Amino acid sequence: MSVSATARGWALRGNGLVATVKICWIAYLTRRIERQAIIQLHAMSDRELQDIGLTRSEIERAVRGKRDHRPFTRHF
Repeated sequence: MSVSATARGWALRGNGLVATVKICWIAYLTRRIERQAIIQLHAMSDRELQDIGLTRSEIERAVRGKRDHRPFTRHF
């Protein structure tokens, strides 16, 4: 279950204002966590990224879960 799906589930349980604050807080924390992961991945060398199957252009999509699965692509 994604964070946004969890936030929507909480919104259904709480009243309007509390639910809205929870959704905003979860979105804020999610963005901070994603941003930190992106910063850490950008700090890695090209070789380290290659070892985990990423290129620099794929970092943000991979962190946000939008990366296409390409099992047979080779990175040289």
